[in-house]
Amino acid sequence: MRELRYIKIGTEEYPIPIKCEEYAVKNANGETEVESRVVWANSEEDAFYIPTYREESDDVIYGMFKRKVESDPNMLDEMVELLTRLDPVRTKSENNGRKSQKSYAYTTIGTPGNGKTFMMQALGEIVHPKGAMLINCQQLREAEEIFKKVQIGVSKSSKRKCIDAYIYSTNIGEKEFSPNTVAYIKSVLGNDFCTQETRDGKRITAIDWNNTDASADVIERVCDEIIQREGINYKEENGNVGITTTNGPLIEALFDKTNPNYGRMVILDEYNRLPEDDGLLTMQAFFSEPGKDKLELEGADNKVYTIRREDIPETFLLLGTANQAIEGMGESIKRQSRPVISRQGQGIDIKLISAPTKADYISRTLKHLTGVPAYYVYKADEDGYLKNPSYLKEILEDFRTVGLSKDEIKEIPKEEMYNIKHIDRTLKVATAYGTLLYETDRLIQELAHEDTLPMEYTEYLKHEAVVDLRYIFKLLQHSKLEKPQGESGEEVAKKLM
Repeated sequence: MRELRYIKIGTEEYPIPIKCEEYAVKNANGETEVESRVVWANSEEDAFYIPTYREESDDVIYGMFKRKVESDPNMLDEMVELLTRLDPVRTKSENNGRKSQKSYAYTTIGTPGNGKTFMMQALGEIVHPKGAMLINCQQLREAEEIFKKVQIGVSKSSKRKCIDAYIYSTNIGEKEFSPNTVAYIKSVLGNDFCTQETRDGKRITAIDWNNTDASADVIERVCDEIIQREGINYKEENGNVGITTTNGPLIEALFDKTNPNYGRMVILDEYNRLPEDDGLLTMQAFFSEPGKDKLELEGADNKVYTIRREDIPETFLLLGTANQAIEGMGESIKRQSRPVISRQGQGIDIKLISAPTKADYISRTLKHLTGVPAYYVYKADEDGYLKNPSYLKEILEDFRTVGLSKDEIKEIPKEEMYNIKHIDRTLKVATAYGTLLYETDRLIQELAHEDTLPMEYTEYLKHEAVVDLRYIFKLLQHSKLEKPQGESGEEVAKKLM
């Protein structure tokens, strides 16, 4: 399988922000204002050792981290928490030299658009080339689908199962799956539907049956072609309806080292919509309570898989995201139950993310304008950069291009490099724009609870007048649309004659 290695970030060579603090100051008029300061990890003592199955250079991975993982100030603590849990040095156990007794579970709860899922997915890309596995809990009928999927179908499901079994035999070296067949599958269903990579001299193949918009008939024809090309022994079942089970994402990530999904993080998106049962609570207790040493899960064909804490892959975390229960979103929205909170611990493995601050709006705006977390760099030495914008420009240009090839650098949007080049102007624009949206959001929240206004209006403000961090990007994109300029006066009059 792919080799596990460690990269070191938070050093002098690869610095990262770890805290954004607010403090009160007096302005020239004697009024109190809130300012921000950023704390950076940039020494050997502060460094994080991050496990990864990626093969790219440290420069490439650091560039990915700067441009994707680093979040707005309201999510910075969560980023540091996850980096800490991934770091075997910071979580090492003193219990007779055994592997870390850390918690592998972490759930964030906050308003939509604050970057919870995006940050987790971006971190998943850092530790594994296939990224994190994202599970939409709204679409699950039962919690056990996390580790065992039950499928009811006709012969096509049997064909897929037969192909999956053949692929497994090729991955463990018993046979070979032809690259030409892979090329054919990609040409019909897309590059992400089928992947093949070499690990320790073996070709590892994977098919994601759900990762395509193709019709059932097209997939059926592709199955027939695969069976014919590879000479797979398959007998037609005359369309008999049957029930098949396959291993779910959790088992693939934890147990099968020949599976391309081994070692991937698992993200349970909208976790508070997940159907709850005893199996889910047992699984949750294992990952969040260090005293639980063993977990048994039933996978495909009723096979029982057993894993101990010491065998959990270094890159694995079981992450959850949830939106706060709010009025008008339906009865399916529910808060975390008491058993869930008991197992994970409020404030430890379950974190409530605060509402976005003005700093978050400015930070997100700068990120969209420059492609890098410019806010943190600027706040590191605000006075110095204001005196010498060219120095700030050089740092941001380095962050925007570090780890990219010459061709990738050419693909950087010209507007981002322009905004970095004129960073003094960009800072003013981002500050004004971010402040405006923050104040607008705050005004909406205040008026929504104003008892002197008509109920119809306050209800509208509560449920439909939404200005949040996502709105920054939407409005910026809309402003780029080309609109007709038109004519006025005599020129129009002549054409109307």
